[in-house]
Amino acid sequence: MSPSSRASSPGRALAASLTAAALAGCLGSATPGEIARAAARAGDAGAASDEEDRPRQPGGVAIDPALVLPEARHRVQTDQPLVALRAPLGSDVALGTVHSFFQRIVQEDSEGLSPLFTREVQILSGTGGVTQNATAIGNWWEPRFKRLDYGKLGSEPLYRDVDVEVFRGDDELTQAPAAIARTAATMDETDVVVRVPILTPRVGSDRLLGDEMILWMRRDGERYRIYRVMEDFQLP
Repeated sequence: MSPSSRASSPGRALAASLTAAALAGCLGSATPGEIARAAARAGDAGAASDEEDRPRQPGGVAIDPALVLPEARHRVQTDQPLVALRAPLGSDVALGTVHSFFQRIVQEDSEGLSPLFTREVQILSGTGGVTQNATAIGNWWEPRFKRLDYGKLGSEPLYRDVDVEVFRGDDELTQAPAAIARTAATMDETDVVVRVPILTPRVGSDRLLGDEMILWMRRDGERYRIYRVMEDFQLP
């Protein structure tokens, strides 16, 4: 910045006033009032220029302390000062798992079935239950795929969404089927049980599915995994 630009504001105003007065005198017809107004305008311009030369200071920024929320839970005590509740998954998420389950059955995709199940799975049928690992869940379906043609179900309606019943672990299960009510004590509050009436259990003389399928599901992040299945079906 040059020395002249560091001049004080009064000095600039005085210089501007003298310049304005000199110009007004050259005109010859200016009145004293016009000369005063010209000097005032020149002084305002000098003051504005002085403001521009001053280094600008950053505006103040108010910073609030970061709010740390507690871990989200499905249920909390009401006497806690700050809580975070996890929103329950909608029934459409459970129906999405049902859709993927039957889609893989029609495709005879035993490997694709595994991600839909939890690590430990209980398979219930009319003759009792068997516990299997999800990595070996294909062993439950592989013999069926070898003996029966599930591809025939691809052109058949398997179930209707309006007929599917969804029961939650924190619901009163007195109106649920007996098989579901019996397991109420072991169900987590985030569990859902889905009862799927099967529209096409047979194709021709081949029985491919039971008359209904009951799927117990447990929440895993933003989706459900199946941990128990009940189907009244016997492999011929």
